[in-house]
Amino acid sequence: MIRKINNPYSFLSNEKSLIKREYNNYNDWEKNVFKDIKINIINHLRLEQNNRCCYCGKELGFDIKAVDIEHIIPKSIYPKFCFEPKNLALCCPACNSIKSHKNTVVKDIKRYPKTSTNISIIHAHYDNYADHIDIVEECIYVPKSSKGCET
Repeated sequence: MIRKINNPYSFLSNEKSLIKREYNNYNDWEKNVFKDIKINIINHLRLEQNNRCCYCGKELGFDIKAVDIEHIIPKSIYPKFCFEPKNLALCCPACNSIKSHKNTVVKDIKRYPKTSTNISIIHAHYDNYADHIDIVEECIYVPKSSKGCET
């Protein structure tokens, strides 16, 4: 079962300092200096998401290549939200590849949204997955809304 993330990751003060010092643009996400922060995010979100992909609901593997930290609003379009806790969720590499850099924001934004009204896909922190998609026999995805279709 895919469940909504009720507790986003909370960055520790030393992590916040590191981000402030080392993050300048979305390409910096790949810097090795953020490796420990990413491990902490993954460990936290595995529990929050019941170790399931936020898009397809498949169980996430434990090999580092079997899980991606997903930026719901793409970091390449909105780099200032790269380390926004409510912009982070876990997904499988297949879903991350399919979504890629797709702009999920309906109208341009300046601040991170407090609801998913302006987001075109299911938002792992705001939306109840079952309101938008039914999964039949663990392999057929039936959209129930426009967000379900976009997701």
